[in-house]
Amino acid sequence: MSQTINIPNHPASTSLVANITATLMVMAGIYLAFSGLRYIDPGQDELYQALCVRGYADAPLAMLTFRIGALWCEIFGDRLLALRSLMALCHLTSIGLGCTYFYHRTHKIIPCAFLFMLLSGMSTYTAMFIYNWDTGAYPFIVICLLATLYYMSAKTPAAAAFVGISSALMILSRIPTICILPIFPVIIVRTALKPADKCKASSIITRDILIGIISFAVTATITIMLMCGMETYIRSWNPENIITGHTSASDYLGRLVELGIHNLLLWGVTGLLYLASWLIVKFRHTLFDIVASIFSIITATAAASLLINVIDAPTADFGIAQGTLLITLLYLPLRRRFIDTSTECPTARLWVIAAFSLVAAVGSNGIAERPLALPLIPIACAYIYPYMNLTISCYFIILMLLTLKMSLGITRNNRDTHQQSIPVARFEGLKLSRQAMQLWQPVISTVRTLQAEGRTVRFWGLYKYHFQYAFNSDCTRTHNLYHYDENIPEIRSEVVNELSESDAVIFRGDMRWDRPCMATIDELIKLGFCPVVISEEYSLLLK
Repeated sequence: MSQTINIPNHPASTSLVANITATLMVMAGIYLAFSGLRYIDPGQDELYQALCVRGYADAPLAMLTFRIGALWCEIFGDRLLALRSLMALCHLTSIGLGCTYFYHRTHKIIPCAFLFMLLSGMSTYTAMFIYNWDTGAYPFIVICLLATLYYMSAKTPAAAAFVGISSALMILSRIPTICILPIFPVIIVRTALKPADKCKASSIITRDILIGIISFAVTATITIMLMCGMETYIRSWNPENIITGHTSASDYLGRLVELGIHNLLLWGVTGLLYLASWLIVKFRHTLFDIVASIFSIITATAAASLLINVIDAPTADFGIAQGTLLITLLYLPLRRRFIDTSTECPTARLWVIAAFSLVAAVGSNGIAERPLALPLIPIACAYIYPYMNLTISCYFIILMLLTLKMSLGITRNNRDTHQQSIPVARFEGLKLSRQAMQLWQPVISTVRTLQAEGRTVRFWGLYKYHFQYAFNSDCTRTHNLYHYDENIPEIRSEVVNELSESDAVIFRGDMRWDRPCMATIDELIKLGFCPVVISEEYSLLLK
C-alpha cells in the first residue's frame, strides 16, 4: 500500500487518449466553475465589493484587485455577472497555477488534469464565491508562493527579482498580505547558509536582499502609476476609505465561534473520507470486499453530504478544502516518522506553503474560514506524489464524487429556485429567488418614478449597497463606512451631508426598528425631509 512511484526526470510521453482525457477533465473543471454563476442572489458583501471595484481609487486596501475588476467591467460591461465571471477566472487561474507546478515536478498529465477538475468543482462549494479582495488576490498569492519555492531551488538573482516582483503585486492586491514579508529575508539567509563557504554566503544574502527590495519598489511604483497615479494612491490612504466594521475584538470572537465550529466539523468530513479510503484499501481482496468497498464509497459520500447539509454553515464549506490541504501537508512528515525514515520530506517548503495559506486570512474577521487551500493542494501533492498510495488516491476519488454531488446539486437546486429576472441593467443575466425579489420589487418602481420626475435619490439602511450599486453609479463616498457605525458623530455627520444633497432618501428597512439609523433619520427630518412611506419593506423621505 505504501509502494512508492518512481518519477522520471524528464517529461513522460503521453498518448493521444491521455491527452484527450486530460483535456476533457480540464473542460469539465471549467464548466463546474462557471455553471452556477447566474443562480445566486446578490449579497451585501458582494455588492459592497462591487462598489469598491467602481470606486477603486478610494479603496487602497486592495486597489490592484479592484482596478483589475474595473478594467474587466470596462471590457465586458458594468454588470454583476461580469464580476462573477472574473471571480471564477481567478479561482481557475490560481488552481491552474498550482496544477502547473504539480505537472512541472511530476510530468503526470492525467493526475494533474484530475486535480484541476476536482479543485475547480470544489471552488463552487468550498471557496469564496464573490469577486472581492480575497478571490482577486488568490492568483497573486499563488504566484508569490511559486516564486518563493523557485528561489529556494534556484538561488539566483533572477529568482530573487521574481520574488520581489510577485510580492509587490500580491501586497497591492491585498495590503494585509504584507505580513508575509519577514519570511523572505529568513528564506534568503537560510538558503545562502547551506553551502559551507560563509564568506560567499554573506555576499549572496546582501545581493539577493537588495535585488528583492529594488524589484519590489520598482514593481510597486510602476503598478501604482498604471492604476491611478502616485498622488491619487497616497491620497486614498485616509480613514474614510478604510473598512470600520471588522476591527472589534467581539466581532472577531463572534465570527470565530460562528464559523470556527462549523469548520472544525467540516474537517471531520475529510477525516471521514480518509478513514473510508483506508478501509476500502485495507479490505479489497475478495468479491465481497470489493462490494463492501463500493458500499463504503457510497456511504462515505452520502454521510459527508448529509453532514454538510446539516451544518448549513452561513458561508461556504471551507473546512473540507482546509482539511484536504492539512492531509497533504502532514502526509510526508507522518510517513517519515512512522512508516519509512528514508522518506524525503521538504519540511521548509511545507512550512512555506502553510504560511502562504494562513496569510490569506490576515485582515479578515473571518479568520476561521479564510485560509487559502484549493490552489495549494496540488503544490503539496507535487511533493507527496512519489510516495502516493492507494489510500490517498481513493480519498481523492471519493472527494471527486462528493464534489460532483455537491457542485451539480447546488447548481440544479439554485436553477430550480432562482427563476425571476430583475429589470435592472447591472443585474442583467442573473436569476433571482422569490425571496430576493421581495427586496427589490417595492423599491424599483419608486426609484424609477422619482428619477422620471428629475429627483436625485440616495439610499441608506442595511441594504444600501444593493441600491447604490444598481442605481447610483457615482455614489462611492460613503460605501467604505462598512455596516455604518452612526454612533460616531463624525460618521453620522458625513452620512447626513451626503444624503442631504439628494431630493429623496430611500431607507431599505423598518425605521422603527433599525435603531442605528434613527439618529441619521432624525437629522434628515431637521433638514427638511419628510417621511412619505414607512413600512417594513422600505421607507421614503422626500425633501
